[in-house]
Amino acid sequence: MRIGKKQIPALVVTLIAVVGVVSASIIVPMQKGPSIGNGSASQNCNTLTSSQTQALPGTYSYTLAILFDCSTFGFAGTAYSASACVSSHASCPQTPAFTIGATGLYTPQVNPGSFDKIFFYPASTTFPFPGPFGGGSCSLAGSQVQIYGTGTLPPPYSVALGEYNYCAEFHIVPGLGLNPFSVTWTTP
Repeated sequence: MRIGKKQIPALVVTLIAVVGVVSASIIVPMQKGPSIGNGSASQNCNTLTSSQTQALPGTYSYTLAILFDCSTFGFAGTAYSASACVSSHASCPQTPAFTIGATGLYTPQVNPGSFDKIFFYPASTTFPFPGPFGGGSCSLAGSQVQIYGTGTLPPPYSVALGEYNYCAEFHIVPGLGLNPFSVTWTTP
């Protein structure tokens, strides 16, 4: 098959157009913007880390409490008692239990497990550092909000943008240990 002289200019224009489009698609790659959150609550881990790992079975005449966050090496560094952050009562590395993306009204759905009361509090007030956590009451945090148990105000709760942890109180430990609690946050 022969290409005539009249068809060469049209063929050249077509080739230039095709090469130009292909070159442009190679030179200018597609860019995408980042995902932007909707301001909801988000968990920072699937399984929380507790400030203690054992509780003796029995019924206690007083309240006991356990703190929960998402730290990978023990609650707020407690697994490393010889480390500088623990021995000097300085801040230890911590990953908060959950994050609130925007100030607003939130409703927690709580499955309490073996716990009598469940609270959340700002991760910035997390103890035991700088000082020991006695484990007697969640009210020691000072800025805690109770979300389950006797005396709980009905939701929704006004929660500020930020990072938070949990504290849970109990007075009965079943024979196989404490059953875990779970919390799911929703916006009204």
